[in-house]
Amino acid sequence: MTTTCGPAGTTTAMSCYERAFGELTTKAGPEHALEVLLALGSREREIQRDGHVYSHAIGIAAYRSARDVQVFRRCTSLYQSGCYHGVIMAYLEDGLAKQGSITRDYAEALCTPYRGESNFWLLFQCVHGLGHGLTTFYGHDLPRALTGCDLLTDDWDQRGCYGGAFMENVVFATTPETHQHNHAGPGASADAVSFKPRDATNPLHPCTVLAARYVEDCYLMQTSMILHFNGGDFAAAAKACDQAATDMRAQCYQSLGRDASGYALQNADEVVRYCSVGTEALRPWCIVGAVKNFIDVTADTRTGVALCRAVRGYAGKSKCYEAVGEQAWVLEHTVSGRETRCADAEPAYRLACRYGARLQDE
Repeated sequence: MTTTCGPAGTTTAMSCYERAFGELTTKAGPEHALEVLLALGSREREIQRDGHVYSHAIGIAAYRSARDVQVFRRCTSLYQSGCYHGVIMAYLEDGLAKQGSITRDYAEALCTPYRGESNFWLLFQCVHGLGHGLTTFYGHDLPRALTGCDLLTDDWDQRGCYGGAFMENVVFATTPETHQHNHAGPGASADAVSFKPRDATNPLHPCTVLAARYVEDCYLMQTSMILHFNGGDFAAAAKACDQAATDMRAQCYQSLGRDASGYALQNADEVVRYCSVGTEALRPWCIVGAVKNFIDVTADTRTGVALCRAVRGYAGKSKCYEAVGEQAWVLEHTVSGRETRCADAEPAYRLACRYGARLQDE
């Protein structure tokens, strides 16, 4: 794929690349577009860093071309499975435009086909995509989108949906021009929406103004907003997390770790350095966020194990392997599959992995 988008990383270039990936998807299919994205990302750091946004564009274009939600199965886990999310976003735009709002039956039926899979991976991508799609469809009215997530009857499904809504809110707040032109939904400027995606005077907004049931998942995404507007200063972001309610600081540090994974482009040693800031007792939660993101990006627990091996100190390493186990539970329905994944852990920490994978009680 050749473009004249200019240097990657600018808002103008991002918008241009999104259009280009969308056009490539329409011509050659999502499989080829994802292969091209992977190749470009391996050569250009900025494209790799924004790969999730570009994979969203591929998913949106894939649905608009096929007009069949089953194109979802042609996506891959590349760049945190953004293609899956884009398909669901565009499908919702199609369906909800006809009926005006989402019903419980519609929400439940959307992801039901993925409940019979051999793991929870596709189900998670579907409910997470639902959160993205509701947020764009409702003009980035975040509380309304979260209420739509509440129509799902399962708590795990609801939380996956919340995460998609919060991610969409962050991306809209940080790249509103790109979202207005290239994402599913009616689009809106950040200044025109009824619910402000960010508050320049409060780095913890919107987590501080939402109903209690949404706050934990809000904090699990919040540092992406903070880091974007503070120039990537992890120490300052950790200080902001330290100002959160006491019972939400661990979640905020976990968000910091997820961002550390992205900023470091999944380099284990760099992640450990990024997570060495802030309150010492909370640093293990930064590692938790990072290792979960490593596995989200690849759908492979071995990448998480590689990060855990680079961690020094019992608390951080133990929490790291427990998080690997939690991701193994998402990826593997079978006990034997989870046992195999935890067997990769360092011997002293296999019990931590097994605990996270729900293979034993303690």
